[in-house]
Amino acid sequence: MSPHCRPSRWRRPSSRSPSRPAGNWSCCRSARSGRAFAVPPLTLAAAAAGADGAILDVHIDPSSALCDADQALTVEEFKSTMVDLERILAVLGRHVARHGPHA
Repeated sequence: MSPHCRPSRWRRPSSRSPSRPAGNWSCCRSARSGRAFAVPPLTLAAAAAGADGAILDVHIDPSSALCDADQALTVEEFKSTMVDLERILAVLGRHVARHGPHA
């Protein structure tokens, strides 16, 4: 068994950045010429696999973002992803932690 697949003795929180494994697929470009289309399903898959967090890029206008424009979600895409995430986590008996002033 690979040491990377071996269960640890202690459960450690894990976070994932779903935009990284999305890669830059030149044959499957979204309307913004990037890979943002792959971020929501990869986020949901990571949560279903047990990830405790996700790092997502969100921008009001991703095409004008100075950094990571090709993987940034719009605010509406982010809201939709969060609704789907809450549904998946509910099935797994987990929930989305709320932090910050709007928690």
